[in-house]
Amino acid sequence: ATFWPAGRALTGHADGSVILWNMATGKELTRFAHKDVQITAVAISPDGHHAVAAHSDHNVYLYRLPPPP
Repeated sequence: ATFWPAGRALTGHADGSVILWNMATGKELTRFAHKDVQITAVAISPDGHHAVAAHSDHNVYLYRLPPPP
């Protein structure tokens, strides 16, 4: 998991999902789903607009995140 100062967290899961959370409410903001991989690492860009996730298939994916509140 990685945390961003604006109250967001990004988690990666063994089922291939990458989830952006609102830490104040505990609610899921966005989910990116992938099949047949595990997420091995996640990070949020310093500006909070993008995230990256490393997958067990040796690929790294870039995601555009919804604007911070």
